[in-house]
Amino acid sequence: MGTVFKLVLIDHRTVMEKAAGWKRQWGLFVLLIVQLFFIVEASGATPVRGPGSINSRELKSSLPPLRLHRLGHDYVVMDNGIVMVTLSTPKGLVTRIQYQGIDNILEYNKETNRGYWDILWTTTRERVLDGFVMLRGSSGFYTYSIFERLEGFPAMTIDQGRVAFKLQHKLFNYMAISDTRQRVMPTPYDRSNGQPLDYHEAVVLTNPSNPQLKGEVFFSNHYAGRTMSLEFQDGEPWKKVFGPVFIYLNSDSANKDPSSLWEDAKKQSVRETESWPYDFPLSEDFPTAKQRGTVTGRLLVHDRYINRNLINANSAYGYQFWTRADAEGHFVIKGIRPGNYSLYAWAPGIIGDYRYDNFINIAPGGEIRVGNLVYYPPRVGPTLWEIGVPDRTAAEFFVPDPDSKRVNNLYTDHADRFRQYGLWDRYSDLYPNHDLIFNVGTSSYQKNWFFAHVTSPHSSHVAMMEGETQDVGGLESDFTDEDFAEINAIINLAVTSNFEEISEFYESSEGVNYANNARESGSVEEKMLNDAECASLLEEKFSTRDELLDRIRNMALKGGYVTTIKKSKLGCYVIIGCDRGGKYRGTSVPLSEGKRMSGSRLVNCPFQILGKKKVGKPWKVEIKDVSHNHEPSSDMSEHPICRRFSKEEVLSVKQMTMAGIPPRQILTSLRQSNSNCKAIARTVYNAKAAIKKKVLAGRTMIQALFDELGRGDFTFDVKRDGNGHLTHLFFAHPSSIALTKSYPYVFVMDCTYKTNKYKMPLLDIVGVSSFNGSFYSCFAFMQKEEEGDYVWALERFKTILGPDQQPSVILSDRELALMNAIEVVFPGTTNILCVWHIEKNVLSKSWQRLQVVYKEKEYVCNYIKNTWLPFKEKFVKAWTGNHLHFGNRVTSRAEGAHAMLKRYLTVSTGNFHEVREKICLAIENQHHEIKTKIASEKLRVIHKFQIPMFKELVTHVSIFALSELLKQYELAASSLLDPCRSQFSNTMGLPCAHFMQNMRGEPLLLSDIHPQWRIDIRSFNMDGGVNTNGSDIESLLKKFHDKYKCMPLGQREDSQKQIAQLINAEIPLTLEPTIQPHKGRPSGSKKRKGDSSTTRDPSAFEIVEKARKCSVCHHVGHNRSTCQRLKSLVDRGVLT
Repeated sequence: MGTVFKLVLIDHRTVMEKAAGWKRQWGLFVLLIVQLFFIVEASGATPVRGPGSINSRELKSSLPPLRLHRLGHDYVVMDNGIVMVTLSTPKGLVTRIQYQGIDNILEYNKETNRGYWDILWTTTRERVLDGFVMLRGSSGFYTYSIFERLEGFPAMTIDQGRVAFKLQHKLFNYMAISDTRQRVMPTPYDRSNGQPLDYHEAVVLTNPSNPQLKGEVFFSNHYAGRTMSLEFQDGEPWKKVFGPVFIYLNSDSANKDPSSLWEDAKKQSVRETESWPYDFPLSEDFPTAKQRGTVTGRLLVHDRYINRNLINANSAYGYQFWTRADAEGHFVIKGIRPGNYSLYAWAPGIIGDYRYDNFINIAPGGEIRVGNLVYYPPRVGPTLWEIGVPDRTAAEFFVPDPDSKRVNNLYTDHADRFRQYGLWDRYSDLYPNHDLIFNVGTSSYQKNWFFAHVTSPHSSHVAMMEGETQDVGGLESDFTDEDFAEINAIINLAVTSNFEEISEFYESSEGVNYANNARESGSVEEKMLNDAECASLLEEKFSTRDELLDRIRNMALKGGYVTTIKKSKLGCYVIIGCDRGGKYRGTSVPLSEGKRMSGSRLVNCPFQILGKKKVGKPWKVEIKDVSHNHEPSSDMSEHPICRRFSKEEVLSVKQMTMAGIPPRQILTSLRQSNSNCKAIARTVYNAKAAIKKKVLAGRTMIQALFDELGRGDFTFDVKRDGNGHLTHLFFAHPSSIALTKSYPYVFVMDCTYKTNKYKMPLLDIVGVSSFNGSFYSCFAFMQKEEEGDYVWALERFKTILGPDQQPSVILSDRELALMNAIEVVFPGTTNILCVWHIEKNVLSKSWQRLQVVYKEKEYVCNYIKNTWLPFKEKFVKAWTGNHLHFGNRVTSRAEGAHAMLKRYLTVSTGNFHEVREKICLAIENQHHEIKTKIASEKLRVIHKFQIPMFKELVTHVSIFALSELLKQYELAASSLLDPCRSQFSNTMGLPCAHFMQNMRGEPLLLSDIHPQWRIDIRSFNMDGGVNTNGSDIESLLKKFHDKYKCMPLGQREDSQKQIAQLINAEIPLTLEPTIQPHKGRPSGSKKRKGDSSTTRDPSAFEIVEKARKCSVCHHVGHNRSTCQRLKSLVDRGVLT
């Protein structure tokens, strides 16, 4: 596909360099910041003030405008008055850069060989967008490129991607890469006339234009090598933004020393880096700073063989974004693009990498605090000896002097003197007859260990790597300490090499060692394949990697063996071994100190097959070793890999887990559908853990909870303490909100316990439906059960009802904190106390006392006066009979709702994310039942309701309400009707018997029925929205948009800034709650340590009843020892 390019001019810079005529010193700096294994796009928001610059305010009014214009049909020109860039169309090649009166700072080559984005690939089937940006007052321009592969594109390899500018050699003859790597450059003609060396990019300068360079070697790096290429399979999508790169030009006529230009460029580089990432690229593929995230934490190394305390690590990095930790191990990685990331780290002096267990999900503007990360390096014992320092460099080793005929003076006394050309070849001069021998204990790696592992004609000894054409030199280590011979030890090698060398080392050394170890140990040797089968396998070609893996896996299973992937690279190679291959490596904890009875099935089996694939060719097999050092298995369920679930079974496990089915029942169901299933209960637990990890997708539990509450249109709110720990969580399902708005009259509030691992009480607010059934309105987890906690929860509940809506009645226990909160938030609502709990409260706290002193009238009066009379209006029927409570005088429906909820939860040790999922299942099932029942009652006509008085109500009023009306109808027809006190109508919202008598046979009207009981007006709008202060977000935005049109420009800009601040406001970090001390149950209730059951502990009245209930006659008030019936049976000889 062709290359597309776009141009952007942005007029928001007010500083420019002072024009000063012809310049004798010129500089062009490509400010591209390269960090570790990836490219961090260079950034710039502040223009330079280079040598000779003047005050920006003085020049603000005189800055030339930005211009973009065509030059004929073939060119486009960008001009800001300082730099003018000409690009060809349609390819977007930079053909001319004009600066400080110079017609073109680029070399006068062909236009296709001056300035361009360069990409080397095996096919041109790729989309490329090249962008060029010029800012007002900036001494330079920006360029970036976006490479994209879409699904369906063919396989391809990208060997190189770069931006290149060919500069005039007459203007640019000095290079500066760093403070210590600077020098005069030869001209292109000097290089072309020099003596070529073996390395393609290296020449000896024989007759340079600058005599000081004569005899020097000049070379450059151009190619990274095939193994560093990007390889893509058929249909594999990929997209990458390279840049923006800032092309910065400066000049200085007053000073011939180029160091002034270099110092100016360094300052500009700092400005660019500090202002990264850019805010001006008009591409959705380049997130702005506000759209990126941050990761902070602290890396600590725990190596008990070096220091028993935690060691502060001083380096940490990520896959694409990296940083260096401070002296205490603290690190901050800023400017991270949104997405899922793995976090890696390494510390100088420690072999191996640290990897964070979870993926990290970066949201726009978010900040992830991973806390203290403790790295336990792979260790089996203290270090006996060490050659070099594992700091990912070879600077500490011996670097020889260069050949006198091949010297580059830049590196003569340089810290990076190993960069001298041809130093690797000095190995043959230093060791002409044999490879180097390093004597552990006496040799010094600074003097005796060659810095590079190079080709050599000498034979190898201990370890050898085989190249494609010749052997790589070996190494031999002599141990002078005789004690080493009696010690079991492990040697760790930190190798710097490309993939082929590492893989060949792996294949030759480990494979051979496996076989040798097996035979030396005297164990059995079993061949999985005979010679004919091996020959046949070598001839086979496989179109896909999975096809190859299945072929070898099935061959192994037939022989009683199991294969696994030991190492692989997508689309390149796969190393297949026996699942019993390798050795047990151990952990940082000694076996004697371990708490588990751990073991290992690994026996260092040597079996190994290599699958390889080259670009555009099928997969093929290379056999390394087909022997096993153990007998085949008679029962394949011995192998964990055979107990794995298929993708379909994993999906079934997920569905049944969501349905609340226990693991052992899940396993039973899977075995019924697949008789060959070899899984055990532990397999189900592992699958559930993997599913949970996948659902979290690298997010913390709290992050996942907030994300799913937001995406699910929940209404929710949280509170945090000073340390960021969550203390309160309120949420309402959109289905619950719809039901709450439809039935906003009567609610029951009560806390339940043993629902979550944090032991936080759960306030469950339950509503009443048309059928006199219950529904979940909302939930609130609270740190405590104090008045402030209840007020916070009820204020959120009030937002669901709306500012002008208050319930007529709220039922609760005699919980003073909750009663006070109801009075504060809903002053117009009647709070009725549960009479059942009052009775049980009397039973648990006062009944025994009353039995003893019931004749003491003063005690009885004081108890009633102090405990219950202050709340008489809240439970005595004479008062509650005047309030619309729909027959609800007890909180039993809340207790039933608790019980139903706990049947979904199954355990009391779940976190909030898991609890929310189970609650959602309960709510969704409940909402479906209510909708179905309404639809059913609209169709059904109950025969006993077919009476004239009810003809307007049938199929419009719920069956429960009709049943209550039928009772009143029958009572009206009797002669036992008492005088009307209006209690039935006041409490139920339905016509009473007296009202029906007065109707004299006329039919009841729908207007006589309270809306609570109507089923013909239920819509259950599922928008889930909550009106705040009478306005929703859409109406607010519309009002703002109308007002915005009438604003002057200055006010518009201020409004935009305020909106941007709201959008990009930093979301506070929320941590998991701390475990709370809960109320618990009274003394006498049984408590089991570590119990995960959701079953509530017995209440005080239940303990009292149990203690007073006789086990013989089952009567309350005495026990077995005082039972008169038992005494009578014994006296009559019936019992002994």
